[in-house]
Amino acid sequence: MSEPLFCIDQLQVGFPSAQGTVHAVRGVSLAVAAGETLAVVGESGCGKSVSFAASLGLLPQGQPVELSGSVRFDGVEILGLKETSLNQYRGRDIAMIFQDPMAALNPTMRIGDQVAETLRVHQGCSRGVAMAQAHRLLDQVRLSNVADRLRQYPFELSGGMLQRVMIATALANNPRLLIADEPTTALDVTTQDQILSLLRDLRAERDMALVLITHDLAVVSQMADRVAVMYAGEVVERAEVDDLFTQPRHPYTQGLLASLPSSAGHQLPMAALAGTPPNLLSPPVGCAFHPRCAQAMNICARREPEVVHGLACWLQQKNREIN
Repeated sequence: MSEPLFCIDQLQVGFPSAQGTVHAVRGVSLAVAAGETLAVVGESGCGKSVSFAASLGLLPQGQPVELSGSVRFDGVEILGLKETSLNQYRGRDIAMIFQDPMAALNPTMRIGDQVAETLRVHQGCSRGVAMAQAHRLLDQVRLSNVADRLRQYPFELSGGMLQRVMIATALANNPRLLIADEPTTALDVTTQDQILSLLRDLRAERDMALVLITHDLAVVSQMADRVAVMYAGEVVERAEVDDLFTQPRHPYTQGLLASLPSSAGHQLPMAALAGTPPNLLSPPVGCAFHPRCAQAMNICARREPEVVHGLACWLQQKNREIN
């Protein structure tokens, strides 16, 4: 079997603080093949965004970090590369759409200049050529009145327009992998559907791998081929998307799905996961989910389950030690 296009193996990310180290990512392993869509889901703070930011060297500069593991793109180890070497991949082979486009875009630069900049950096083309390509890209992501938008500043555009600009910028150099971090946050339902449809069409047209980081399971059901469920800095379940929705195996995944609104609407109360996520300054011994799990056994509080067939749960493992 050929190696995946992008592979994270046993990634650990810790942030030292005065109170101790925050273990934000704890042995995450993920892989995405060329042309497929992998959704990474979980509650806020579970380590989804940090895993990919750390993989691409995008953690805040100047912040102390403890980092270990392996990240390979097309068979090449990229974790820990120097900035100049990493820039050969970022923005060209690997692109990322950030959660807040207003924060990611430069408020002092016109839209056209910002899209053109990535073309000039990676392709070395002239400003005129880059601006012509920027026009084409913004038209491709279905932005209205492109000639006018090129001359505008970010504050003059709506959230949906800004997200289209981010997508155009990310696609400028024909990346082989696109990482979209909560691409529909703060957008109205109609605009969300438009953005998801656009991403789906562009992925198919370009045969591009897509990683979709989200907490929205409805988005996952529309977009993904495979799903990785994260909790407390770890991957607790991996599955094909249809299997995850019809036969969720981990109690945490089951709880997430049970919390979705039902077709009966207000007639049935919405389920909620009991408790709160653990403090990652001192993660629980054993399974991190056991303090919130109604099915927890004695072993769950003593030993961390191994990952077997894409699942980290003692309930599902054969020959388990129950007492």
